[in-house]
Amino acid sequence: MKAMWIPNILTGFRVLLAILFPFITSDFWLIILSMALITEFLDGALARKFNWVTASGQIMDPVADRLLALSVGLTLMFADRILVTSLLLVLTRDFVVTLGFVTTLLFFKQTDIIQIFRPNRWGKVTTFLQYLVFYDILLFSPPHQVLIWLTATLSVISAGSYSLNFYKSVRE
Repeated sequence: MKAMWIPNILTGFRVLLAILFPFITSDFWLIILSMALITEFLDGALARKFNWVTASGQIMDPVADRLLALSVGLTLMFADRILVTSLLLVLTRDFVVTLGFVTTLLFFKQTDIIQIFRPNRWGKVTTFLQYLVFYDILLFSPPHQVLIWLTATLSVISAGSYSLNFYKSVRE
């Protein structure tokens, strides 16, 4: 195995954790979420540090992020740990990016999809805050509403940022 595939393997492991999360007993949710966070940090850090960036990794990583956020969020919603409206707001960026990604592939036939949906500052902060919200929900009852609203606000700002990039790309 080539070392440059380590980040992609970590990302694949995060996809597996996202798939398993709803089926794991709540006693292990914190552990699974922590393992996912570690892979989120390590895959990007290793790819950048050792120049192990691959086109497949640039697509897989945000897909794994969206899948994990959706899996954890829906699991917590069905466990009555977060309201539907709060979850929708916290995941606004994820829904917009997914819609834009699919729209770009199916209707606009853009070839530079990685550039269009390249991670930006707003997206990274939103991902960080989403993890904080999920940890907050798992550790505190009730969760801190100010954190949920802050995350929701940045999620909407991030969605707008990605939407603007998408708009610019289809106008060209």
